[in-house]
Amino acid sequence: MIRTGARAATPKVETPPVSISKTYTPPKAAAPAKGVIPEVVFVPREPTKPGIYPDMTNAEYHAHTDVLSSSTARKLVEDGGPAEYHYFTKHPRDRKKVFELGTVVHSLVLEGTLGDVVEIKHPAYTTAIAKAERDDALAAGKIPMKTSELDGIYEMRDAIYEDPEAREILEACEQREVSLFADHMGTALRARPDAMSVKNKLMPDVKTAADASRDGFRKSSGNFGYFAQDPWYNDIGHLITGAEFDFPFIVVESHPPYRVGVYRHTEYARDLGRRMNDHAINVWNRCRETGIWPGYTRREKIDLPPWTEATVHEIVE
Repeated sequence: MIRTGARAATPKVETPPVSISKTYTPPKAAAPAKGVIPEVVFVPREPTKPGIYPDMTNAEYHAHTDVLSSSTARKLVEDGGPAEYHYFTKHPRDRKKVFELGTVVHSLVLEGTLGDVVEIKHPAYTTAIAKAERDDALAAGKIPMKTSELDGIYEMRDAIYEDPEAREILEACEQREVSLFADHMGTALRARPDAMSVKNKLMPDVKTAADASRDGFRKSSGNFGYFAQDPWYNDIGHLITGAEFDFPFIVVESHPPYRVGVYRHTEYARDLGRRMNDHAINVWNRCRETGIWPGYTRREKIDLPPWTEATVHEIVE
């Protein structure tokens, strides 16, 4: 979101109490960062009001489809994205295995639990018993995972906490999986940080990846729009608290040796992401007002792919 106008001075106030999830026992937090933090109101569950909702479940958060999220915003800016988004709001897709992995890693790293996982103590789904256990778990809305898969997830968790910077960041956050709701010039926005500290001005995000190297995450940021997710969360946090948040990405590889990287975007990348977010908000409002969720809108004349052009030259010359 583009910010305009000077900010009013904020009087010094006491740091507000922070509600902690009952499933998480936080380690000793790092010393608060210097600077004045404006008062934050932790509102009860009334998502029409801007605020921080520490106890809202993931299902409750995602039920607010009338409030724009970062993932939806990133979809809306794609050519044909509005039509795809609108279709799948009415025809939900099955979750992919990679999404299940990320969900379980988040639960274990951030909450210390395996969430909705049902452990399947069979090496493979080759027997009738193993298949039945898997199918029963899926029918119950759970995530079936073999013991060998869970062993890898525990190693991913350990790798994150063995990285000094990643551990320090997570230990400095008093809250896990909080829901944020804000209003930006009449548009309702939402975000759900993996972890958050208002007093330390931190809002880290945990990612799983095939390649957690600097170049690997740089490519992922471009492919998946993490450079837009960064300012989206930061700006929503700013709208609610008046504070500027550090938004580091903690990235762990999903295969041995489960290497970990910690990355931040440049201000230039964040500015590009913010411009994308503003465009997405405009698209969102226009689609909702008109009821039209367009498909592909790029209709200019096209050239041939380079390999086709080369093939034609080989044939005719």
